[in-house]
Amino acid sequence: MSGIWLDMNEASNFVPGEENWQPQSTDLSNLPPYNPSTPGEMIYTKTMRMDAVHYNGFTEHNAHNFFGFLESQATHAYLQTLSKLTFILSRSTFYGSGQFTTHWTGDNGATWDFLYLSAPTLMNFNIFGIPMVGVDMCGFALDTTEELCSRWY
Repeated sequence: MSGIWLDMNEASNFVPGEENWQPQSTDLSNLPPYNPSTPGEMIYTKTMRMDAVHYNGFTEHNAHNFFGFLESQATHAYLQTLSKLTFILSRSTFYGSGQFTTHWTGDNGATWDFLYLSAPTLMNFNIFGIPMVGVDMCGFALDTTEELCSRWY
């Protein structure tokens, strides 16, 4: 068996967009009319500018979500040369990634809110074509309690 954990496997950047940069008000790539990110954050928070250009002219805006998918696909292809039985755990996935990898929902908090949100999150990933998915049981950040952890199981 060959396996690997692909953690933080997407383009990330702990500077919003890039150093000393602010998007212009007319920049629809970086300031879209609908912002799919966390309230109070911009679409380029913790990643690169959406107008960054990749190979063959693809912008980050159009390629960002495929990064984890393509990395999982390439990793699966390589691991298949070592063993027909492979296991890949990825944090960054896209629709249909389940043919190559499993999914881990990433770091969560040891809170009742995260427990409440974890059940529909797991079911949604089944709809996305990723049947094997998991969360950090009992939470990752913060201190858990015996009651919270027992309810999570």
